[in-house]
Amino acid sequence: MTIGCGIDLEHYSYNPSPQGRYLLFLGRLHRIKGVHTAIDVACATNKQLKLAGTIAPSGPEFAYFKQEIEPRIDGKQIQYVGPVDDCQKNELLGNASALLFPIEWEEPFGYVIIEAMACGTPVIALRRGAVPEVLTDEINGFICNSKEEMISAVGRIHEIDRQQCRRTVETRFSCERVALEYEKLYMQLLGIEDVDAKEDLKECAQ
Repeated sequence: MTIGCGIDLEHYSYNPSPQGRYLLFLGRLHRIKGVHTAIDVACATNKQLKLAGTIAPSGPEFAYFKQEIEPRIDGKQIQYVGPVDDCQKNELLGNASALLFPIEWEEPFGYVIIEAMACGTPVIALRRGAVPEVLTDEINGFICNSKEEMISAVGRIHEIDRQQCRRTVETRFSCERVALEYEKLYMQLLGIEDVDAKEDLKECAQ
């Protein structure tokens, strides 16, 4: 049984009509996050891309940014907005037409995916790690097997219902939902199926 992470929906504003219409990459600007692929997708589709997140202060990942990412940031089509706080993140996610998630490693969950969906923003992701467990292809985004498929998916963003994206988080990834899933799992592990027994256990825990 797999239980996902939960988020407080009060911190994420659902936006049915984004004003930005840009693509967004949000996360550490490291190679395994696929920042270079996100830029390739934006350039191939002639879309504006906003990059938000932290840069490594030194080492191979700093060199990656300086050599492969920074030269492609023109301030117009490809923009780097820097690290963002919760308020800025909420605004960036809500006004994006889609979040790009081109990871190159087995990401164990992908918290930013549910953050984007909570704002109503569909996600275009590579099929790595937990992506298929979190994202439902053609329902709240697109699960792709290659950069070329991601490029094609950009032209299909309009097919995704932003309200459905939000609903997915409400029904699967809200703090309340995840808490209930853990409670259910604990009850199963304890072998407690009787409703009265569950209530007695709750009273003991208070």
